[in-house]
Amino acid sequence: MKKIDKILTIAISEYNVEKYLDNILSTILDEQILDKIEILLVNDESKDKTKSIGQQYEKRYPDSIYLINKENGGHGSALNKGIELATGKYFKVVDGDEWVDTKEFIKFVKTLENVESDVVATPYVRVNDIQRSWKSRHFLILNLVKYIRQMIY
Repeated sequence: MKKIDKILTIAISEYNVEKYLDNILSTILDEQILDKIEILLVNDESKDKTKSIGQQYEKRYPDSIYLINKENGGHGSALNKGIELATGKYFKVVDGDEWVDTKEFIKFVKTLENVESDVVATPYVRVNDIQRSWKSRHFLILNLVKYIRQMIY
């Protein structure tokens, strides 16, 4: 059985995201929560400088960031590798071209420390090419039974 050191593992699926990687990591890496999170940079055999940027972050944050280089297998295989290697109590997926609201993320991580839940859903804003966006307002913490009931009814 894996040892759970961190409250949250964040798997970042990476394929040719050199121009976005600094942005996503800058929104997650905050001193208030750094010791509570594990960030797995799952590099899916990028052809750009994604790997070298990941190496720099891994060197700078050796207790929180881990670069995993794998043969190209697509987004799903990168996430599966993240799940396989995760040691956090909770698991979150963030893609390399996304970002998070730092203040809300800090609140989210601190909340995770005080709950016992099976499912946690977080809010997001989705922006498409014509600048439409949709926003969910709250993160949701449920036990598995409540989650399944909501999915069925």
